[in-house]
Amino acid sequence: MTIADSAANARNREAEGPQSDVQWILEGGMYMTAVEVDDTAIDVVFDQWAECLSEKYGCELYIDWIRFPVATEQHVSPARLLKF
Repeated sequence: MTIADSAANARNREAEGPQSDVQWILEGGMYMTAVEVDDTAIDVVFDQWAECLSEKYGCELYIDWIRFPVATEQHVSPARLLKF
């Protein structure tokens, strides 16, 4: 996923008007690759980047984005806490 600002995006933001609970990401992206190493292991690389308005917002965004690889890991290798 890649985020790029454009004139069309600027017009959309302007049409929406000011919103106190919305902070726009103007550019950034994320990617994830998974490579099968052998029958029992995979290597996963996840990276993200974004231009943020403040450090606080950047931390919140990082927390939101880190949920993606964590959720993906749960689908690939769900926790097996109960033994039968």
